[in-house]
Amino acid sequence: MGNPSYDRLGWWWFHFLQGYDDTKEPLLRCPSKSLSHPRLKDNVLYGNYGVNRSVFRSPDDIQQQREEFVGTPLSSGDVTGSNLLIADNGYSVTSWWHAADVPPSPLDSGIGEDTAYVPGLEINKGKILLPGQEQDAVDGRHPNKTINVGFGDNHVSTLKARDLFVEKTTDGYVNRRPLWSPK
Repeated sequence: MGNPSYDRLGWWWFHFLQGYDDTKEPLLRCPSKSLSHPRLKDNVLYGNYGVNRSVFRSPDDIQQQREEFVGTPLSSGDVTGSNLLIADNGYSVTSWWHAADVPPSPLDSGIGEDTAYVPGLEINKGKILLPGQEQDAVDGRHPNKTINVGFGDNHVSTLKARDLFVEKTTDGYVNRRPLWSPK
């Protein structure tokens, strides 16, 4: 699955899915994944789907400086239909700051989490990514720079990547569609 030398075990969120076992791994792989670098091609954590850290948090989430970005974990009873739970992504976990034009703190490209991105966002041109991620990050993997998104009520939609864009304003951060943060 992942490599514990550089991927934290907590990021393997799919191990917490009811009924999940390694034989179901193909369900976690985006059929449109286009990463060819050997380190990324067969690693399920890269170039498939990312769970929304604004809703879910890993047990070993120790990045104190990012508290404001990840929100409070929700119990299953707190999840609503409008909560973005999972989306096409560059890494297995993501949060709104990976879709921000000016991230609130520097991204450390030495860890997998900071190579998260919404495929097809224009702002990805300036990000420091791992070798082989650039084309997926900038051009996207679906026609017209769309992404697949799963919601709390179990429906899946196709959205434009730009719908998840988060812009820094003088009053803070604004999402074009309020998808990232739980209500």
